[in-house]
This record gives sequence, structure tokens and C-alpha cells, in this order.
Amino acid sequence: MTYTEVLKNIKRLTISEQRAIYNELQRTLQAEPEKTKRKHTLKSMYGILRVREIADPNETLEQRTKRLASLPTAEEMTGVIPVGNHVPSDDEIKEDYINYLVEKYK
Repeated sequence: MTYTEVLKNIKRLTISEQRAIYNELQRTLQAEPEKTKRKHTLKSMYGILRVREIADPNETLEQRTKRLASLPTAEEMTGVIPVGNHVPSDDEIKEDYINYLVEKYK
């Protein structure tokens, strides 16, 4: 059944039946946990950027963990990029970060 068919059928019901459906929908929606919005950090971008191809292959897991823990969060980076006419998109930021890592690990 499509969304429009459901709406048509609901409109044909009595007010008490509509309220019962409304209450059931409310209970259903309240029972579902709301997904938390993931904070985008440089740590989370690490996997997206496939840095393993660029980073030191001899780096141990402990060294990598320590290095990643030292990276600032997006909230800590607020205000670092000057706001002007152009605010870089996520893709532009990722591209700049990739270029930075390529230069760093040449």
C-alpha cells in the first residue's frame, strides 16, 4: 500500500479510529531510539581518506592510536578556517587533507 493510499484510507475512518492510529504511531515513534548525530572528527575522516596508503607502514598500532588520539575534534577546529565568501565543502576539505598528507609523507 502506498503512502497516498494509506492517507485516503485514514481520512475515511471515524475520528476515534484516527485518534487510535495517531496514538499508536506516537507509541511506535517514542519506542524507537533516536539516532545520535555522529560528530565528524579528523579521526573519523582517517578511515575515509584511506591514509594507510600514505602513512608510514612501519607504524605500530600503539603509535597509530596515540597519533589519532592527538587529533583535534571538529568542535576544537571551529574558527580555524576563516569565513569569507566561500565556505569549503566537505569534499574540498577531504581533498585538502589528502593533499596535506601526501606532501607530509613524501
